[in-house]
Amino acid sequence: MEKHVSETIADVCMVLEGTYPFVHGGVSSWVHELICNQQDLTFYLVCIVPPGFKGEPCFKMPDNIKGMQVIPLGYIRKNHNPFRFISNHAKEFFKKAREPLRRMVKQESSDEDFKRIVSIFDSYRDKLDHHDLMNSEYAWDVLIEIYSETMPEISFIDFFWSWRTLIGGLFSMMMAEVPPTKCIHSICTGYAGILLARLKADRGTPCILTEHGIYTTERRFEIAFADWLIDQKTFSMSVNKKKQNYELRDLWTDFFVQYGRICYQASDAVISLFSDNKNIQISGGADPAKCSVIPNGINIKKFGSIIPSNAHGPTVAFIGRIVPIKDVKTYIRAISLLSKNVPDLTAYIIGGYDEDPEYYHECLDLIEEEYLTEIIKLTGKADIVKYLPEVDVVVLSSISEAQPLVLLEAGAAGIPSVATNVGSCREILEGFEGDNFGQGGVLVPLSSPQAIADALSKLLLDDKFHASCSEAIKKRVYKYYRSEDQFRSYHDLYTSMIKCGSSLGGNKNPWQA
Repeated sequence: MEKHVSETIADVCMVLEGTYPFVHGGVSSWVHELICNQQDLTFYLVCIVPPGFKGEPCFKMPDNIKGMQVIPLGYIRKNHNPFRFISNHAKEFFKKAREPLRRMVKQESSDEDFKRIVSIFDSYRDKLDHHDLMNSEYAWDVLIEIYSETMPEISFIDFFWSWRTLIGGLFSMMMAEVPPTKCIHSICTGYAGILLARLKADRGTPCILTEHGIYTTERRFEIAFADWLIDQKTFSMSVNKKKQNYELRDLWTDFFVQYGRICYQASDAVISLFSDNKNIQISGGADPAKCSVIPNGINIKKFGSIIPSNAHGPTVAFIGRIVPIKDVKTYIRAISLLSKNVPDLTAYIIGGYDEDPEYYHECLDLIEEEYLTEIIKLTGKADIVKYLPEVDVVVLSSISEAQPLVLLEAGAAGIPSVATNVGSCREILEGFEGDNFGQGGVLVPLSSPQAIADALSKLLLDDKFHASCSEAIKKRVYKYYRSEDQFRSYHDLYTSMIKCGSSLGGNKNPWQA
C-alpha cells in the first residue's frame, strides 16, 4: 500500500466533478481564479466527467497547473487480450468485498467498511479489469444477493441498471491511478469526495473539502424529479411497510448521503461559503472542529469601477446558465407581468444555452408565447462587464444556489438584486449579525413570477429605494466579499496542510486503512 510518497507531481491535487475546465459557470470560474492567484503553489487536476465525454477545456490553463487527468465516471480499464482466461482474482476480490458492499447498500456501513473496501482494492488494483468487476459471474452473484436481500419487490431490470451505474461509479474511483501530491482539495462530495477519501485512506495525504452548494441536497432534488428513475415494483404481498416503501430513488439518495458522510469524515478541513451550509455539513457527519466558512470573493477593482450609464430605459438582467435549476421560465413570466407596468422595459438573459438545449428552446417558445421577443434580449455567453453599466437590477430566480457570484459582482457595481431565498442570498442582500448596512435588494419566494415582478417594479419605479439598496449592497460587498481575502485564506490553508503532511513522517494517519 502506497503511503506518504515523497516524490510528488504537484503541491495540490484538485478533484473536480463535472466542472472546471470543461464547463462554464460559477464554480469553474471560482476554481480558475483560485489557481491563478496561488502562483507559488502548483496544481494537478483530476477531472471526473460523464461517460463518453468528448469536450475540450474552455479555460486557458494557468502555468502553475502541472498536469490533468480525466476520469470518465464508471470507466474501469479493460483487458484487450482475447485469449485472457479469468483468474481467481475476481473470485477472491468479491469474497472479501461482498460483506462491506452489502452493508453499504443496506445502510449499515461504517467508516471501517469503507476503509476495508479501499484496502481490498489496493491489493487487487493491478489484477482486476472491467470484466472482473462488472461482468464476471462473481460480480453477478453479489448483485443477485444484494438485490434479494434489499429490494426484491423492485423490478429487477431497474435495480440492475441502477446498481451498475452506482457501483460502477464507485469502482472507477477505487481503480483510478492518481499520482501523489502534497495536498488534496475536492470541490464537492459525491464521486469526487469518494476519491478524496480513498486517497486519504491510501496515503494519509492531508485533504480539504470545499462545498459551494451541498452536493447531497442538490442530488436529492435531481433524483426526486428524475423522469428516468421510475420505480415499477413487482407485485408483492409484503406487510413490511418500511421495506415495501424503499424505492430506487431511496437507493440513489442513500448512496450519495453515505458518500457525503465518508468525505466529511476523511477531510482535515471542511469549508462552506456561508454559515447555514456549515450547519448542514455538520448535520451530515462533518466534525464541527474541522468546519469553517470562507466566503466567495470578487474582484472589487474590476466590478467596483463600473460606471452606470444614464442613456437607457429601465433595464433588468438575468445572468446565468439557461438550465432548469436556474428557473429561467419564472424570470420570463415575471418579465411578462412587469412589462405591463413598466414601459420601455429591456430584459436581458446573459448566459450560455448549450448545456441543456431542450430547456433553452422551451424558454424561447415561452418568450414567443408571452409576446416578449422585443423586450427580452438573449446574449449567449458574454462578458457581463460590458452589460452591467446598462443594468438597473439583476434577477436571480434559481431553485438552488450556494453563494452566487453574480449578486456580489453586481453589488460591487452598486446594482441591487432581486433573488430567491436560496443559499446565502439572504446574507448577501440583508446582511447578518453585526452587519448594519441595510437592505441591498429584495428576497422573493421560489417560482413566483408575481413576487419577482413586484420587487422589480419597486426597485425600478422608486428611485429612493433603489439608491438605498445600491449603497447598502456596495458597502457590504466591499467589506466582506473581497477576492484577496478569499485567496489569502486558501493560501494559508494549503500551506498549513502541506506542512502538516510533511510532518507526518512514518506515523500512521488515523484515516489510513
